[in-house]
Amino acid sequence: MIFSDCLKVLTALTKLRQLCVSPELVDNTYTEEAPKFRYLLEKCQVLKDEGHSALIFSQFLGGLNIMERLLKEEKLEYQRIDGSVTLKKRAAIIQSFQESKT
Repeated sequence: MIFSDCLKVLTALTKLRQLCVSPELVDNTYTEEAPKFRYLLEKCQVLKDEGHSALIFSQFLGGLNIMERLLKEEKLEYQRIDGSVTLKKRAAIIQSFQESKT
């Protein structure tokens, strides 16, 4: 019984954390863009214009999916590493990022 209650609490906390990233992560019918993603996209554009690169981290794949969609829409170059990327491919992406002028 205690384990079940703990699991319910952890599930609820995870959903709250996802909600803080974007309501879309909890409710896929949510259609408004979370303000933090627009802000992050604007900062990426400023960094690009200044000749810098950026690393974006997310604890949720859904957060990366949203950001990837926005970067594509704005035609900003990006590379993505998540748990599905092999070590060999990961090393190539890291090297490409470090050597890139964009």
